[in-house]
Amino acid sequence: MNQAIPIVAIGASAGGLVAIEELLRALDPETGMGFVILMHLEANHKSRYPEILARMTPMKVFEATEGTVIERNCVYVMAAGVNLTVAEGMLHTTVRTESPAHNKPIDRFFHSLAANSRDLAVGIVLSGGDGDGSEGCKSIEAAGGHMFIQDPSTALNESMPIKAENTGCDDFMGSPKELAQKLSRFSRSPESSRST
Repeated sequence: MNQAIPIVAIGASAGGLVAIEELLRALDPETGMGFVILMHLEANHKSRYPEILARMTPMKVFEATEGTVIERNCVYVMAAGVNLTVAEGMLHTTVRTESPAHNKPIDRFFHSLAANSRDLAVGIVLSGGDGDGSEGCKSIEAAGGHMFIQDPSTALNESMPIKAENTGCDDFMGSPKELAQKLSRFSRSPESSRST
């Protein structure tokens, strides 16, 4: 069973918290979408991101936990030390075993999101220092979903946006504020928001 609501996966790494905050501040809190935030964290790092990001949006913000059903107008933040996927609209966590150099949490979630949500999948790649997300972009695009990418010129670390852009899978590129505005319009009319 595919999830009946659009799910937006937001991937970021170095410099990404600033971009996420800008995006959430500019985002319509009544899009009817569910949001999952994926960041690179040290395995033993106690994340305060749910608390921090809750100040940026009127949407409810939660740490993602095993078995959580993604709901409209809610934000779920990946915890440290786990990998996160989605199936049938439900979040699943597994203990991370890869070394930091080989851990690709954004790609992993994007791949599962494409299978779960098909054309209701939305991926966003923000500032980051490696290529995580670029392979997952291809899965979302192939499934009929949509990819938004931060304009590298607005990113504190441009590597992730550039590598995602190089896949040719982006439907829209802009600053985090522009991505939020486009996403708000997209939620009302998905097809009209595709760039051509």
